[in-house]
Amino acid sequence: MASAVNIGVRLINLIKTLNLYDEDNELPLAEQLLSTRVYIVSLLINFFIIISFAGIIPQTRLITVPSPSPNDFEKLADSYRSTIICRCSQVTMHHKQVFSFNPQFHQVCSSNFINEEWFSSLFNTITSSYYPLEFRLMASAQFQILSLLCRISRQIVFDALTEFYTTLLISTRALTRSAFNNYTITLFQQFNTTTITNHRVYNSFISSIIEEHRFISALRTNFYTRSIPGSDKYETFPAIYPQNVDLTQSSFISNETCRCDHTSSCIYPAGIYNQSKAIVPNEVFLPDASLLFAVPGFQVGCVPQNALLQSTLECFYNQSCLDIVIKLTGALPTVHALNMSSSSRFDPTTTVSVIFDQLMLESWHNSADFAAYFRICAPKTCSYSYQQRFYIIYIVTVMTSVFGGLSKVLNMASPLLVKLFLRLCSRQVPTIETDERDELNTSKINLFNRLLSLLIFFALGCHDRLWKIARFAYLKATTLNLFKTTFTNVKHGIYSTRIYIILLLVGIGILTIYSTKRTISIKIIVQNPNSSQFEELYKIYPSILSCPCRRISIPRSIFAYNEIQFHPICTSHFIRDEHWFEYWTMKFLNGTVDPAPSFHWADFRKNGLKIFNYVRIVCDLITQTASYYLSASEKEDFFAAEPTRTAEFNELTTAWSSSLDIKVENYLKYNLAII
Repeated sequence: MASAVNIGVRLINLIKTLNLYDEDNELPLAEQLLSTRVYIVSLLINFFIIISFAGIIPQTRLITVPSPSPNDFEKLADSYRSTIICRCSQVTMHHKQVFSFNPQFHQVCSSNFINEEWFSSLFNTITSSYYPLEFRLMASAQFQILSLLCRISRQIVFDALTEFYTTLLISTRALTRSAFNNYTITLFQQFNTTTITNHRVYNSFISSIIEEHRFISALRTNFYTRSIPGSDKYETFPAIYPQNVDLTQSSFISNETCRCDHTSSCIYPAGIYNQSKAIVPNEVFLPDASLLFAVPGFQVGCVPQNALLQSTLECFYNQSCLDIVIKLTGALPTVHALNMSSSSRFDPTTTVSVIFDQLMLESWHNSADFAAYFRICAPKTCSYSYQQRFYIIYIVTVMTSVFGGLSKVLNMASPLLVKLFLRLCSRQVPTIETDERDELNTSKINLFNRLLSLLIFFALGCHDRLWKIARFAYLKATTLNLFKTTFTNVKHGIYSTRIYIILLLVGIGILTIYSTKRTISIKIIVQNPNSSQFEELYKIYPSILSCPCRRISIPRSIFAYNEIQFHPICTSHFIRDEHWFEYWTMKFLNGTVDPAPSFHWADFRKNGLKIFNYVRIVCDLITQTASYYLSASEKEDFFAAEPTRTAEFNELTTAWSSSLDIKVENYLKYNLAII
């Protein structure tokens, strides 16, 4: 305890006796001690003010990381998401380098049911003699069509993937993993939607062409012909199917019918019968009591394709059901049922039409390789910035830079301040004794003379004071010695002081000129700029302006709008009014309905219906295709890490419109070439 008190006493004595001006012989000891204390207090106060300002003012630190690895980039992106900038050294890359697909198709497309050996076993020499409601009549053709649907689906998928892989991914700046994942999800969704919709438009067009041509099936399921006795002519009759029939019910006779000359989509539950019936013209196809087995979910109808599309494969998931079919048809016995336990997004009761509408796809099995993307992007540097208060290095740098000059100024100013303070305190206020007589005499002095005398007095006093100050400053300047302790010779100290001051002024001048000529990078942040501000800033700073977008992906529908105008024929009564179409099936003389008027084959009245039907099909194809591509284009996301200028944006939208026109035109040329 005593030692602590002694240390405190010694410290107080040290502070009291501390003298930084002990070598200045012009100052008395009291002024030396007082000047020392003023110097120390002033220095501490200035240090406190400088440290406070240097610490409170936020400093923007710009950090550059050379050749960052993917892990480094992800860590930096998580910490400095809004300020990190990593410009790609390679801004374009093919989708194939980053994305991959392994499409998985419905298991039926890899089963024995689409093998030629299977559907060949369903066909024999008496197949065409079966009744139209018989499963064995149409089964071979339907499984051939099922095989064709699988091949078409595979071809469409692989063609779409080929086009997708050759598409370029443009990335001027490295995307973060989250942004890359969002881009990937959107891209895959757009690709899936585009491929499926493209397939639907194409399939609808082909179906319309087939429907309009009214092909006569060799199986006699939509039309059947017979010769007219006593002539070399034939007459054709349309097939008529009962509707809304359930073969599992005890009574499956229905009064509703469907005619194949009106639509080729008539269907009837497929069954295997014990005997075959003869076809009676213009009579509804009716089953008899010889039904052996109703094939669950399978349909027969006007044409094998439409009947298959409305069928399900539920029987072929069940080995018992399949065994019955094989036994009654004599089909290939080594075929096994589809795997019921296999994971699938389609249940067994899903129609073939729904499965084919999804291109028989179970999944795309798509993946995106962020590491490969970053490796191709290969940013040479990544820079990020952040603001920091009380940055120690900055504070130390500021203090170091101002310490020398501040210390020297305070060292010189402290004695002067002490002298000034002491002189002000010691000055006595002169008292003027006045008596009443002088006051009376003074009151008689002319006011003008008093003012004039007062001005002369002050002028002479100011002149004397200025002269004294000038002489004092001159003496101080000529005798100033900052190196009293360095040189024993006073003249050497004075000359050294003058050289020091001259060099100091020259250095300050050089630094001033250098600072005015030097270009300093200053980061200016404009909060929430509008388009006009962005354009102006881009004109001034085109190479260094950086405006990171808050959202790197924006649906085009938000800022782009397209309106399509079709030829008037596509919306006219000539192809949209059913009464107009009915007109072409009438005899013109008496107005009675005749489905096949007896005009010359080249007569417009005979072929007009087909012509307008084809125009309707073409118009439907054009409107569906254009609407689809327009919708797909508007749903696509525009990816941009930074905003584009108005001129570039206009060029970009023009390029999109041109690309849309080319896509629609090429697609229509390809499809219309089929006709």
